[in-house]
Amino acid sequence: MPVQTMIRDAAPEDFAAILALNDAAVHYTSPMDLARLQMLHAQAAYHRVAETDGRIDAFLLALRERASYDSPNYLWFQRSYSRFLYVDRIVVAAAARGRGLGIQLYEDLFAFAARACHARDLRIRRRAAESGVGKIPQAFRLP
Repeated sequence: MPVQTMIRDAAPEDFAAILALNDAAVHYTSPMDLARLQMLHAQAAYHRVAETDGRIDAFLLALRERASYDSPNYLWFQRSYSRFLYVDRIVVAAAARGRGLGIQLYEDLFAFAARACHARDLRIRRRAAESGVGKIPQAFRLP
C-alpha cells in the first residue's frame, strides 16, 4: 500500500517534532528553541508540515515582509524588496528523503503565494529553479 502523506498547517502540538527535525539539520538551518519557533510560527505567512501516519516528516516556514525577525538573510530581503515571501527553513527527515516531500511543500507554497498575491507580483529566482528542489511550474519562472 502506498504511503499517504498529508500537507497541513503546523500546529503547536507539532512543535516538538519540528524542533527535532530542525536540530537534526541545524548545520543547514540555524538553531531554534521553543520560544523562537513560537515567535516564528506566530508571524509566519506559511508554516506547514508533511505528516505521514501521524509522524511529522517535513516542514516549511515562510515569512512575508514586515515580520519582526533578526535573520541577516531576512533583513536583506526586507531592505531589498517591498513585497516578498521569504522561506526561512525547509527540513525533511533523513528517513523520509527521496519521497518528494520537499517538492510537495514547495509546490504547496507556490500555490499559496499565487493565491496570496497577483501572479505578476510573484517572483522566484532562477537559482531556486536550478537548485534541485524539483520542477517549478513555468508560470512561476522568471525569463
